[in-house]
Amino acid sequence: VAHDFNNILTGILGYANMLEPDAQPGSTMQEGLHVIQQAAERAAELTKQLLGFARRGRSQNTTVDLNSTILEVVSLLTRTVEKNIAITEYFDSDQATVLGDPGQLQQVVLNLAINARDAMPHGGRMTIRTRRMDLNADQLTGHPGAAPGTFVVLSVSDTGIGIEKKNLRRIFEPFFTTKEAGKGTGMGLAMVYGIVKAHK
Repeated sequence: VAHDFNNILTGILGYANMLEPDAQPGSTMQEGLHVIQQAAERAAELTKQLLGFARRGRSQNTTVDLNSTILEVVSLLTRTVEKNIAITEYFDSDQATVLGDPGQLQQVVLNLAINARDAMPHGGRMTIRTRRMDLNADQLTGHPGAAPGTFVVLSVSDTGIGIEKKNLRRIFEPFFTTKEAGKGTGMGLAMVYGIVKAHK
């Protein structure tokens, strides 16, 4: 369904782009085309998330430096977040390499950071941290399928409004969102969960 939907969106975006040169600057036609393009791009982003959620697997399996991934995301965010949000990264080790898909792991950090940003409408502090941790079999009893060994712990925290207790059990549910219409799809944390699980 997501693939079929993407094909329809390609037609919508393609024709909107073709009509753009005919629209007078500042006209209602130009304004309307801009709205069509934005809506189609948002819908295309949603189908991308749906496909990622459906796959849940790793399409690549290469060495990824999570510290570098975080720095890339922070560089992207500092241009788009409000100036009243401070972003700090802490790397307890310069060895934060994992095996996985670089694009998917970047998506994890980005989704968590966007959620943190959205939780601070009046500003605050976002902290992104990595640390290495050796876990034995006893420590992993609450994580079925995980084998003992060295892990990289990634955490994204904020000084925002927090999550209501009644919503905590639903945050990884696809399409569940507390954001107002047009602000969130409810796929961000579901994707994070799926990607992290696939990466073990």
